[in-house]
This record gives sequence, C-alpha cells and structure tokens, in this order.
Amino acid sequence: GYGHGLDKMTRASSIVGNTRCLITQLVSCLVLMTALHIYIPRACPKNSKGLSESAAQDLQTELKAYRARFESEAEMLKKINYYQRTEENLNAAMGEKDALIQELRDSLKDLEIRFNDTREDEKDDNKDDQAKSSDNSEEDKKAEQEVEEDQMKNQTFLLPNRLTRESAPVGIPVGIITDSNLKEQKKTIESLIKGIPATGFPVFISQYGTENEMSKMIQSYLMKDKSRQNIYHLQFSNTTTATTPGASSSASSTKPATASVLSAARRSNHLYRILSTLFDSYGYAQAIVLDDYLDTAFDFFDYFQATSKLFEKDPSIMCVSAWNENGQAEFAKDSGTLHRTDVFPDYAWMIDADFWREVKTDWPQHGDWKAWIRTRDKSKGRSCVIPEV
Repeated sequence: GYGHGLDKMTRASSIVGNTRCLITQLVSCLVLMTALHIYIPRACPKNSKGLSESAAQDLQTELKAYRARFESEAEMLKKINYYQRTEENLNAAMGEKDALIQELRDSLKDLEIRFNDTREDEKDDNKDDQAKSSDNSEEDKKAEQEVEEDQMKNQTFLLPNRLTRESAPVGIPVGIITDSNLKEQKKTIESLIKGIPATGFPVFISQYGTENEMSKMIQSYLMKDKSRQNIYHLQFSNTTTATTPGASSSASSTKPATASVLSAARRSNHLYRILSTLFDSYGYAQAIVLDDYLDTAFDFFDYFQATSKLFEKDPSIMCVSAWNENGQAEFAKDSGTLHRTDVFPDYAWMIDADFWREVKTDWPQHGDWKAWIRTRDKSKGRSCVIPEV
C-alpha cells in the first residue's frame, strides 16, 4: 500500500546520497571492460603469446561479475528514479490538496462576509419599511382626522342618514338591503358599482343595526382616492319592538315572536325605512330596491333608465323589475322583449312615489311584506313589467 511504498522510498533515499560514488564506480568498470575487450582476444591461438588460458578465464569471470554488478546497480538506479518521481507526484498532489483546502476556506470566508452583509441590508430595509409604515400610518391618521373634521363641518358628507332633501343627489336612487353576511354583501355592491354611471343613480347602502364590521365595509365604498363617490350610507336601529310609522295597529302582538316572524319583521321594517327615507325624506320620484345576494347585469342601469318613463305613460303599471324567474335559456330568447306580470316580483324592482303613498299607510310591521303587497286590494288590477331575459 501507500505506507509500504513510503518505506521503500525511505530506504531508497538512503542510497541517493551515494549515487555519485556509485556512478563513478560504474564508469570505472566500463572503462576496465572496454580495455579488457580490446586487449584480450576472444580466442587465442595455442601458439600465441600473451595471457595464459587460466588467466584469461579469470579475467572473463571477473568481467562477468562486474557486468552483473553493473546491471544490478543500473536496476537500482531505475528504482531510485521511479521512487523519486513518485515522491514528487505525491508532494505535488499534497500541494494541490493544500491549495484546494485554502481556496475552500477563502470561499467560505467570502460567503460568510456576504451573508453578514445581506443580513445587515435586510435589517436596514426593515428599518426603512418600518419608517415608511410609520409615515403611512401617520398619513392615514391625518387623513382620518381630516375626514372627521369634514364630517363635523358638513354633516351630509359621510355620516349615515345626514342628507337632506336639498342636498340629496339627483337621479333615481338605488337602495341596497344588507344583512350580516359581509362576503355576499361585498359581491352585490362590487357587481353594482362596477358599471354604475358617474351621475344619475346615487347608491344608498342600508344597514339595519349597528354592527361595526358592516359599518366599516359600507364606509369603505364612500370614498375613492380621497374623492367623494356617489354612494351613501343609511343606518337604522335593529329592533322588532319599534313602531313603524303608519303601520296598522292590528299588526301589533304581545305574543313572543318566532325566529321566522322576527326575521320577516326585521326585513319588512328595514324596507319600510329605506323607502320612507328615499321618498318622504329625500323627495325622489322613483326608487330602485336591490335585494342582497345579487349580481347585476351590464345593462342594469340602462334598463331602469329606459323603463322609468313608463310610470307617467301607463298608469296600469305599478312597478318595474329586472328579475324574471322564468328568464332562463330554455324559456327565454329575446333580450329586447318586456312582459307584464300580476305578481309583484322579487330582488331588483322599482316603484314610483305615487305607489309608495298608497301602500305606506298600512305597511305590515310584522309578517311577510311580499305576500301582503301581492294581494288584489294592493295591486288594484295593475301589473309589473319584467324582462324576458
């Protein structure tokens, strides 16, 4: 193995010191052999003069011994050269290994330095982000303070129910009925305002109760890029014991209400307050009511803008709706066709101030307002307009 080779190299190294002397002896042997070869004939005649046969044999024997020694020493030199080259190769390999190790150490140090620099940069960036966040927080607080100051100066700006008949925006108002489902309410509002015109259709998002998250969600739509939007917040107290103005006294009951009755009462009372605010307080001629959990089509506003003129032209029409329960692909084809129905529709509908004045006097405080408004004494033979699609 490698250790055995090193032992040989060690032994060989002890001979290296005598190499010059050995070479000198070898040269002397070569000179002697050459002389003998010249002066000693290979086959001497019996009658020739010179060395005797025994002396010649002795010289040949000695020559063979020198030759054998020379070959042995030459073989030893070859081995010495081999071991020297091997040692040089090993030393070179060890040197390369040391150089590689040093290079790896330098690379590791460089990586460590770069890592520390990166961490320092991240710390600096975090400090900058915190500083910016602090600055933004200060700006947000300042903006909120400005909004609060504006609200104090002008109560019709953002606070719920603070518009007056004089300050109410012109057009056909759209009242959105909300409940406690924030996710679905956002879908309805986003769907509506995506295609809303800049003017002509002020949106009133109505909240029944004082739930804080719902209030924040509604308030988030009133401003955009620090500009006032044509969207307003209505808010009414959530109570089933409150007396609805103009409600029939026979509707009151001292018996405990069931969950379904309470839900119907809240819905009816909420709708009454929306319509009363839009017609009685703000003085609108028509109003659109949009139920929750709806997606409005791209022509929603164009449809109601066009059909709003039907109330003046045809007194037999009591409402216009954008909803048709049968307006599906297998039943409806023509999107430009309108139909009449004797049943008051659901979800998205529009009435005028004249019809509101008829129904508000005995509006049901408890119960299902839809079933109540669909009775014959309320419709009086009139019908509602609905689209085919």
